[in-house]
Amino acid sequence: GICGGSRPSTTAPVPTTTSTCPCAGGGAGPAGGGGGAPLFQLAVGGGYQRIGGWDYGLFAADASILLVGPLRLQVHVRPAVGRGSELLPGEVPVVVPFGLGPLLRLPGPVHLRAGALFELVVDRNEGPVGETRVLAGVVGSVGADIPLPDAPLAIRPTFEAGFLGPDPWPVLRGQVALVLELGGER
Repeated sequence: GICGGSRPSTTAPVPTTTSTCPCAGGGAGPAGGGGGAPLFQLAVGGGYQRIGGWDYGLFAADASILLVGPLRLQVHVRPAVGRGSELLPGEVPVVVPFGLGPLLRLPGPVHLRAGALFELVVDRNEGPVGETRVLAGVVGSVGADIPLPDAPLAIRPTFEAGFLGPDPWPVLRGQVALVLELGGER
């Protein structure tokens, strides 16, 4: 199996082996492909973000909890720093999107993920220098958790797209994160 370990069975009259992999047989192993789902997931990573006509490098941090079946509740933050522009000379554009929403994480050797997240974004990119405002929006999120063997870890590539603010501005993100999976199946 993915986890690899085995031990002698103590309940069978004929010597056989049973897997020590917590994800064998569809169990709740944290990173295996047996279909189990971790109770908690914590992820950190980075990537690229475009909001309207602005480009940013971003830091991504997520936390999610298993609700029922494949349904999870995720909260995330995506602090991002852009490059200066002619519109705001001497200023470094900074935005801090916070999001919350439901996600589906499907079982399999690679766990596909899809969801919709409501976002509030702290924005210093528009208006007079130093002005800060909060904008609201929605993003769709698709990606996958790719389990790492013998560890409660996964690699998560994610693509997010949506709209932000009253204008509305398009939001595009691509990111990769390292995921720590904690707790057994609920």
